[in-house]
Amino acid sequence: MTRQNNPLETNSLISFQKGIFTVVFFVFCTFNLVAQQFADKNFYLIDSLDLTKLSDYDKELIDTSLTLYHQTNVDTIRFEILEHIVDECWNGNVWPKYNLYLEKSILDKLSFPCNKIEQEKSLDYLAGVYSNIGFLSDQKGDLMTAIDFYHKSLNLYEYVKDDAGTSTVYNNLGVIYSTVGDTSKSLEYHNKSLLTKKMLGDLYGVAMSYNNIGTVYENTGQPFIALEFYEKSLKLREKINDERGLAMSYDNMGDIYLSQDILGKAYEYYNKGYLQWKKIENETGISTSLNNLANVLLKLNRVNEAKQYALESFAIAERLDYAVDIENSTRTLVSIYKYEKNYTEAFKYLSLNVKMKDKTRSLENNKIALKKSMQYE
Repeated sequence: MTRQNNPLETNSLISFQKGIFTVVFFVFCTFNLVAQQFADKNFYLIDSLDLTKLSDYDKELIDTSLTLYHQTNVDTIRFEILEHIVDECWNGNVWPKYNLYLEKSILDKLSFPCNKIEQEKSLDYLAGVYSNIGFLSDQKGDLMTAIDFYHKSLNLYEYVKDDAGTSTVYNNLGVIYSTVGDTSKSLEYHNKSLLTKKMLGDLYGVAMSYNNIGTVYENTGQPFIALEFYEKSLKLREKINDERGLAMSYDNMGDIYLSQDILGKAYEYYNKGYLQWKKIENETGISTSLNNLANVLLKLNRVNEAKQYALESFAIAERLDYAVDIENSTRTLVSIYKYEKNYTEAFKYLSLNVKMKDKTRSLENNKIALKKSMQYE
């Protein structure tokens, strides 16, 4: 799953952005002439930001947003701008740094007296920060930390009565409980999220909930019910042009067809997913899709192509240090090298696969997740 954040873009910021668009564009172009490669911390706020490794989209997003940031001294507007960067930037080496910078800024503000409105706005942004930390911990296989931060986030969202934020955390908790095998708890949270998103008219969120409910049914051996939910999600995502959502739907429908040995359809949807992830430059998605394609190619006895895709998938997952993606790609590589009777390489990747599996799906993590749930209830 990709992270489902909650962009809280208020009308004030949108109007503010429109009102100074011309000025921002001029400053943005001027700044690009000065800083071609490495980031100036005075402007970019964080250390070790290599501008040459940013996509054009992320570069423009960050430059434009931070130009606005430096033009205001209002803390809550600054928090909103930083949250916008975190929500819209999907570079795994960048957005977590801005998330931590946002956390520090909020906690600094809350250490001094402020009025109730400012306090509640600040807590709302802090809830988003905690949700993002939970998501990142989940991706790295640290379920204990993920559960902890999701519940911290949920408590704050409920305190400030932010229904959109609450629905997002419900969704993320649903994903966690699906991971640890608690189907009833997972469906409970996903259906809470779905109902809230329908109430809010959040079509992106409704499509996400359909997708994730489909995943729960797929994981419990009900592929055709899962496919119904995936198709509902895909149709809605096509209607609203949800770029990231489309990529997820393609991958998940490919999973169903692969499980039923309908290999032509599986390859078709996995390839659509791969092209979509490449289009939006999401490396985690690219890694997943490459591994998916490798699995289909292996079943089609196109072993050399399968190995090429699987190695590329593993290289990306290892660089990003995402335990789940490493586990998946190494499992595929073990199958490929066993097929080739290259048992030395097979054993090497098997050892790493076992290590990642222990990290992401240990019994201890399962117990911790259930314990946290009972504490919250």
